[in-house]
Amino acid sequence: MTLDGILIIEAKRYRTQEQNRLDAIARLVALMQQALVEPKLRRKTRPTRTSSAARVDSKVRRGAVKRTRRLIPEEWE
Repeated sequence: MTLDGILIIEAKRYRTQEQNRLDAIARLVALMQQALVEPKLRRKTRPTRTSSAARVDSKVRRGAVKRTRRLIPEEWE
């Protein structure tokens, strides 16, 4: 938790003050180590030609199913 640039770590896990102090220090160290790790960069990739074709094919099939469900007024007369 930060408040105007101040980091406050609250430790109430243990019954003694010394154990809570050690716990807070351990969590501070873990937090600092986590902050030092650089996030892995994500590289942009394009979908393969096969996956694009499969996507379009599934859209065409879905459209065909919807077309068969349409109500055509001329067929009712």
